[in-house]
Amino acid sequence: MNTDFTAPSVSTAVPAPVEVWLKKLRKQGILVQYAEPKPANTVDIGLSKFSSGFPFQLGQLAAMLERLLPNTCSLTVIEFGSQHPTLGHKCSISLTLHCLPTLVNSHE
Repeated sequence: MNTDFTAPSVSTAVPAPVEVWLKKLRKQGILVQYAEPKPANTVDIGLSKFSSGFPFQLGQLAAMLERLLPNTCSLTVIEFGSQHPTLGHKCSISLTLHCLPTLVNSHE
C-alpha cells in the first residue's frame, strides 16, 4: 500500500505548511481521516492507524507530532477520538493546528 498517496476522507484546501506536515504523517503510515480549515486561522485534523512506533500516551504523542510541525503552525488541541460529525468514529486522535494568518489562505 502506498501511504504517500493516502488522501484525507474530507478533502479541503489547507495551508501549504499543513499539507507538507500531513504528507510526513502519511509517509509514516498514519491515515489522515479529515483536514478542514476553520475560522481563526485553525485547521481541524483527524488521524488514525498509528504504528507501534508511536507512543500511546497523549502527551508523548502530542510532543512527537509537534516536533514534525512547521514553525509556522502550533498544536493547540489534541484528544483521543473526534467530534467530527461524519468521520469522528474512524479517528484515533483529533487535533487542531493554529497557523500564522498570512499562511492560512496560501495554497502554493
